[in-house]
Amino acid sequence: MGPFQQWQPAVLLVAATLAVLFIGSATANGGSGSCAGVICPRPANGYSTCKYGECSCSCYEGFGDCNGKYYDGCETDLETVENCGKCGVECKPKYYEIASCEHGKCVYLDKCAVIRCGKYPNSSSKCYKGKCEITCNPGYADCNKDIEDGCEVCLYSDVKNCGECDNECKVYKKYGGKPVCREGKCVHGKY
Repeated sequence: MGPFQQWQPAVLLVAATLAVLFIGSATANGGSGSCAGVICPRPANGYSTCKYGECSCSCYEGFGDCNGKYYDGCETDLETVENCGKCGVECKPKYYEIASCEHGKCVYLDKCAVIRCGKYPNSSSKCYKGKCEITCNPGYADCNKDIEDGCEVCLYSDVKNCGECDNECKVYKKYGGKPVCREGKCVHGKY
């Protein structure tokens, strides 16, 4: 038996082992081949590939490798308002809108679609551009601009807001007595 024949089984075993490692590496790497003999670990939310002899990742639909770091895989959910459909695509709603990301597209909804305005004294309410607004009943006003107490002033009888906000009835000595507000007009004299 010659020297080659004596080592032939060992050479065949080494060749078979290397072939299995190469095929295993190519399969583990999405069929793209060996990555310099290294089997690339499976990244989060994706699968590994080998490009130019280095491990890289391809992401499952809806995920992205926004930081470009292989070790944390496809770390970014692409269904958020910060990363909608692609890395860095931000949904920017107007002040009265609510933004969401649906199927990789920014969707905007007027806040009024979800806001229910309450009932406030001496007024009716509605939502406009994402905010509750009130309309005062005739003869009433919202002089303090606080929606919670509604239209708190009766313009027909309030001496500090007679006929309109901040229209205070003045005291005149020549008329005597305190002024009153009647039907939105300051009246002086004794009653």
